[in-house]
Amino acid sequence: MQQSEILPKNSFWVDKTPCWVIRGCISQARQHCQAFVDQSGPCWEQRNSLCKELFEIDSCFACKVFKKYGPQQ
Repeated sequence: MQQSEILPKNSFWVDKTPCWVIRGCISQARQHCQAFVDQSGPCWEQRNSLCKELFEIDSCFACKVFKKYGPQQ
């Protein structure tokens, strides 16, 4: 994460590596991604994240971010 990027206190990503860093999203994409705009919950709970378009992910369950931070089965 860039030092200029400060997470809100209510961000799900506090003390975690944010999904946009793990996935390597460019700043232009972040501004249009609901997972970045609304950080109150994890990306897999957001309806309009850009992962499916940008990374051709069929399901969040297959994503490395979900595998790292999602609920453990």
